[in-house]
Amino acid sequence: MSDTAAGDAALLSQLRRSCERAQALARADEIPELSVPGLEHGPNGLRPVTRTDVDWRTLMVLITRTGDFWSEMQRTLEACAHDRDIADLVGWSTVAGVRSTTLWSGALAPMVTRYGIRRPDWAWDEDLARWLIEEWRIALRADVVWHRTVAPLHNLVGPGEAIEIEDDLAIRPLTDEDREALWRGFGGAGNPSEISPTPGQLQAWTHAIDLRWAMPRRSPRSDEAAVQTVTDVVRALRLHHPGVTGTTILWTRLDPPDAPSDTSFEGDRLYAPHGRGLFMHPVRAHVGPGSAEEIRRLLAALRGGAGDKRLQLALRRFNAAYERYDHADSLVDLWIAFEALLVPERSELKFRASLRIARLVSGDADARQRAHLLARRSYDLRSKVVHGEEPPTDLPTALEDTRELAREVLRAWLLDPPSGGIEGLDRQFLA
Repeated sequence: MSDTAAGDAALLSQLRRSCERAQALARADEIPELSVPGLEHGPNGLRPVTRTDVDWRTLMVLITRTGDFWSEMQRTLEACAHDRDIADLVGWSTVAGVRSTTLWSGALAPMVTRYGIRRPDWAWDEDLARWLIEEWRIALRADVVWHRTVAPLHNLVGPGEAIEIEDDLAIRPLTDEDREALWRGFGGAGNPSEISPTPGQLQAWTHAIDLRWAMPRRSPRSDEAAVQTVTDVVRALRLHHPGVTGTTILWTRLDPPDAPSDTSFEGDRLYAPHGRGLFMHPVRAHVGPGSAEEIRRLLAALRGGAGDKRLQLALRRFNAAYERYDHADSLVDLWIAFEALLVPERSELKFRASLRIARLVSGDADARQRAHLLARRSYDLRSKVVHGEEPPTDLPTALEDTRELAREVLRAWLLDPPSGGIEGLDRQFLA
């Protein structure tokens, strides 16, 4: 028998004994429970409720207090003496009691918990037990730890099925299971953070970006790549459709949530790297199954332009215009985006920008003429705002028109950039 096979046999035997102890506690109605937050649909929408769940931490303690548990653990450890995976887990200590405790807390207790989640009756299932041991070994040897980041989208209308953008990246409906898990982990009075979701928000969010990604085990461990992917998808959505959408929270957890892992990766995380923008807006963004191809093209173009400083400034300001509470600030952001992308000369901004905007928008000569006049009018409003004049009453309408111009210009620049850049764009007027 190989060292690994001997280790498997010892782990399997101890796992079975632990599950039998849990089954005995269940039959005696002694499985510990705790109260946890939950949500249910009521006549006025989602409302908080209290549910009960297994208190897994206490249950693991109770299992260790039955029979000669720690003597069994010591024998299990001795049977695994030549198992490389187990040696890597417990080898930092030479004290037998510490090594047994580490084997339990670092390997067997998580296996027992994962077993109980899948078999609440605790009936013995050797195939499941062997699979759990195999999964633990795979995770221990892996160079990466898989995570899933879910970013609820505001103000978005989408289909009832997932829109697959790339491998491990989709826009999908937010499920009641998602809402329950978010509320349990981060909502309610027990989590007073300013980014904690409310029942109203959880009900309003209908779709989310869903990204599965791998975090390297080596340091530094970072979510930066996942945050950037979500940022790019939000930008692509804003460029794809006129509606105002975006994300606030990013919810990251292991994939699957109870995946075997070392303790440094445990626990759900909620953070708001994009700020807390205002996305309630009369114009809702729309996506459908047919949107996937253009979103893929936009994502590729956004990634390809990562090194273009002027384009990146324009995109940042375009995004900022979606996240302002003040219409005047949003208008200024959009004109900074136009200037960064289209007027590197820093002179004759109104004249040059309006002509170049008109050349980039789609449509016939009349459409371009309208875009040219709209850009000039928008610039005049922008000038009034930055010089402290009273904003006109039609500022909200002008802002939406300008936002649409910026969307068209940036999308055209990304998907069908003018040959020769700005100079090439200007030459088209002479053709």
